[in-house]
Amino acid sequence: LFQGKDYMHQLQVIIELLGTPSTEEMDFISNSSARRAIQSFGKHRKRNLARMSQFQGCNPLGLDLLQKMLVFDPQGRCTIDEALEHPYLADLHDENEVPVASEMFDLNFEQGYKGEMP
Repeated sequence: LFQGKDYMHQLQVIIELLGTPSTEEMDFISNSSARRAIQSFGKHRKRNLARMSQFQGCNPLGLDLLQKMLVFDPQGRCTIDEALEHPYLADLHDENEVPVASEMFDLNFEQGYKGEMP
């Protein structure tokens, strides 16, 4: 969906699909170079997935869920719980079979890792 020739082209492809983020939607980006790079792509309107050839004939509920996940600002995206409760996943999701962590995962072990992933 977001294939690019390099990381800048990939970011451009994302912006062309999701639309140019507003200043508020970029508040989470602390790197000024990254903000300038995004602004350098010009103004793009958000594309309607249902009108794109890749999604012709797709389930409208699936497109609705995808649209809720493909949001530039992480705070605006649906949560995993909202995604699992979405009607598109109703036949696949059984709340009794999904374990819920009692606390946040500690991923600090990944900090500073320089080796290759197994």
